[in-house]
Amino acid sequence: MTVSWHREKNFGFVVLKNPPVNAINREIRQGLLDAVVWAESEELERVILSGAGRAFAAGADAKEFDRAPEAPHLPDVLNRIESSTVPWIAALHGAVLGGGAELALACRYRVARSDASIGFPEVILGLVPGAGGTQRLPRLVGLGEALKLVPTGKAINGRQAKDIGLVDELDDDPLVFATMTKGEWLGMAVPVGALNAGEIDETHYESASASAKKRMRGQIAPLKAIDLLRVARAETLEAGMKRERDVFLDLRQSDQARALRHIFFAERGAKKIPAALKPHIKTPDHVAVVGGGLTGMIMAVALSYSLAGKADKPALILIDRSDQSDQPASSADQRTTTIHAAGKAMLARLGIWGRLDRAPTPIHRIKVVEGWPRDGDLARRRKDPFRLDWHDETTPMAYVVDNDDLLQALRRTLERRPIHHLTGGEVTDFVPGNGGTAARVDLAGKPA
Repeated sequence: MTVSWHREKNFGFVVLKNPPVNAINREIRQGLLDAVVWAESEELERVILSGAGRAFAAGADAKEFDRAPEAPHLPDVLNRIESSTVPWIAALHGAVLGGGAELALACRYRVARSDASIGFPEVILGLVPGAGGTQRLPRLVGLGEALKLVPTGKAINGRQAKDIGLVDELDDDPLVFATMTKGEWLGMAVPVGALNAGEIDETHYESASASAKKRMRGQIAPLKAIDLLRVARAETLEAGMKRERDVFLDLRQSDQARALRHIFFAERGAKKIPAALKPHIKTPDHVAVVGGGLTGMIMAVALSYSLAGKADKPALILIDRSDQSDQPASSADQRTTTIHAAGKAMLARLGIWGRLDRAPTPIHRIKVVEGWPRDGDLARRRKDPFRLDWHDETTPMAYVVDNDDLLQALRRTLERRPIHHLTGGEVTDFVPGNGGTAARVDLAGKPA
């Protein structure tokens, strides 16, 4: 059920339920119309309208634009809400865009969260508002403010909307606030359609037209929207909405609007990565710190302590040019003692040491048989892969390096393996392919 309603004492609650953003389709339009009839038959004091999930309503369902219009039409539904004997309050949060914003305008009172996003983006799709946006908005906020919003498609937040009179009140919980709104205030609220748009100097229209021609060169909709705002000054609401609807339907079938809709859906679709292209992430069996210098020691020790106590912790490896064999570090190992001492000293200076566990994970030291980029020779070897002899191709391993040149060499060698480059506390990720995954670490060596 895309629209639900229920009664609590003398209040009616109507909720839009069309996830993810409550796009207004035929079912929602019919549900709203049915809710008006229900509220009047119940002789309610007020109806509080809200949206389920993360949005109030993010506009009309654009998928319907390529079909013939289906009744009930949104302008008729909104006229019915505005003229109802039961006043409606819109409780606004999240996206309140396009048809959703027009729905809010048809309500007698509007309460919004300060971070709500309210706007009329139809011109971005080559359209104009088609359910009273160009006629009710200037009657509520004035022609000057309407010219800033409708021809540009710009959205504003709840606080900005309150400043220009687009919403009546702000609250972190609009639904609760709507229930506490005094009946006498609601009784004094005048339907938006009964207000006057007022007068404005001609230069405002000229400025808006010049801006639209510059910012949206060659597009028809912004200029049509400006013309319709002119109509709001001179015509009745009924006459203005009829002209608005005719322009909306004409533009909806235009080649320009079809092209802009295609771009809109293509851009939105491009953000979704097909499941087949997503890498299969595995938990690493090993975390390798590459480089036995001071920074490498610090990272190895930080990881050693932060991984301690984890049941599924990976093996920790420090890779350098040592000629020692692969052996776990121990207190008897002079090199390991030096590593821990130097690492502890630096971690203490950074204020990190006190937050680490005191039972370190053993550090395994691995030597590189050949091909290690020597000091002073990194630039020449940057483009060349070098041999990695410490594990086979099937071992999921994460690499942590602290040197840009070494990173480039590793990156070419490990084309199918993830690499994490740790510099100044920031981690740069390279997308893993078939070779496994990586554990993110911060400056303290803690998995992020």
